[in-house]
Amino acid sequence: MLCGILSLSLIGCRDHKAQDQIRLGEYVHEIITRARIDGNIQETPYYLNIQQDNPYFTDVQKAVEWGVLEQSIPFDDTKL
Repeated sequence: MLCGILSLSLIGCRDHKAQDQIRLGEYVHEIITRARIDGNIQETPYYLNIQQDNPYFTDVQKAVEWGVLEQSIPFDDTKL
């Protein structure tokens, strides 16, 4: 369901020039924060490149656990 909402929110952006850019880590943080997704997280990282010292670790873990991200698809929090 969240994927559908994200897809619809991005459709209107395709014909416009991007004036502001955020990295994927920031984007996932915004999704988790605005959706008020909370709860315990698995301490073992789902992605080897997103360790516990990463500022987006908790958000990425929640995103995988809630189905916003798929563990089988590589995720780079620094990608624009």
